[in-house]
Amino acid sequence: MGRVRKAFATDRAEGRLSAKEGTRLARFASVWAVALDMWDSGDAARRSIFAAHPLLHGRKPVVVVLENEFGRPVVVAPVP
Repeated sequence: MGRVRKAFATDRAEGRLSAKEGTRLARFASVWAVALDMWDSGDAARRSIFAAHPLLHGRKPVVVVLENEFGRPVVVAPVP
């Protein structure tokens, strides 16, 4: 989880997020909302986005989401 915290580190001089950090936070928040809606439990939602997933080639959904703007659609895409 240290990697996630580092991704949202604030600009110390300003005390606020940079544009890049804000964008990452928005992507994470939207995936978190989907996970909460799906699992109805914060603990279950947390486990689902912080655990490696076979459809993501063993990667954690949270890492995929935070990497770039194409991560969110990959993680929340409906499975056929």
